[in-house]
This record gives sequence, C-alpha cells and structure tokens, in this order.
Amino acid sequence: SGETIPTVGGRRVGHVLEGCDSKAVLPRYDSLIWQQAYLKMIRAFGARYNKNPQVTSTVINTGLDGETQPVKDLTCTWNTFLDKQASKVRYNFGKFIDEAMAVHREAFPDKVIYINHAPAGSGGRKAIADKAATFNPPIGLKHAGMWVDLDSHQGYGDFVGSWDMVRAYSMTLPIWLESPFGLGGKEQRYWSLIA
Repeated sequence: SGETIPTVGGRRVGHVLEGCDSKAVLPRYDSLIWQQAYLKMIRAFGARYNKNPQVTSTVINTGLDGETQPVKDLTCTWNTFLDKQASKVRYNFGKFIDEAMAVHREAFPDKVIYINHAPAGSGGRKAIADKAATFNPPIGLKHAGMWVDLDSHQGYGDFVGSWDMVRAYSMTLPIWLESPFGLGGKEQRYWSLIA
C-alpha cells in the first residue's frame, strides 16, 4: 500500500493495520527482538527503582491503554483486522503477557505489582488472574471498569465476567480499581462503588 512502516535503527517496530477507513499501528508483539527490548527496559527500571521508597507499586503495561489486549473494537472491528493482517500477533501477545509478568516480578521483588487484566476476554481474564496468583509475592489485579453497570459485569455458564476474578481473588491478591470514564458525578460514584 506504500505505507511507511515505523522503524528504529532500520528495523520495523510496528504493524500497520488498515480498516474502517483508518490505520492503526501496534507494536511487533510477535517479534522476539521487540519483546527482549521491552523486557530489558523493565529489568533496567527494576534495577533503578525497586529499592526507591517513593515507588510503592507498579503496573504491568502490555497492550493498548496498558491493558491485556493488543487492540480494541470500540470504533472499528480491529480484532478482525488484526487476525487477518497480522495473524501471529495474538498468539505471541498471550505468551508475551506471561513473560512480562515473570520479568516484572523478578525486577520488582519488593514492590506491589498489578496487571490490568480485565479486558482480556472471558478466558483471558481467568488465565491472567490465575497466573498472577502463582507468583510469590502474588501479582495484583487492576480493573479499569468500575462503573455503574457493565453488560459483562458477572459471568454465566462458561463466560467469565469482567468482575468475576476480582471477586474470586479479593481476599488473596492486591486489587486496584479504576473508572473508565473519570470520576463522574456523585450519583455515578455512588453506584459505581456499590457495583
């Protein structure tokens, strides 16, 4: 398409997805070189900040908006375009999340760590939360969906709801809640906390 692919030092650093009359660039999650550079950066952060008393916790940022998903379907069916145009990304992104969790725990053994796990899809939410619980000390769950009501708030059948893993691990893992829409007014804050 004549599209200029982002490069650093002559190497491609991203995938350009096209769809819905738009283009989106995402990291090369399927590149071992890209993954190793990310993990090297996390190790360097840990070496510098793990003992710093001003740093009390850190969040594992993996995908779009720091969440455990490479793309979102809010304004376009980007997941469909991802699977068609960069088919190796989804599988490698899942493996990358596991390794990112392990390296963060290694780099920050003295800090509380969170993974923003909620948007990973029904099966992904459970797998990521279950994996977080295996670390010593465990990795906490960050949920950015504290709002009045969500259509996927609670699971049913084989579907794991957005909040199911927060409930399952609320007594054993650190939990960090955040609203996706800011604080809203008093009524929204009240009903969000009840939800």
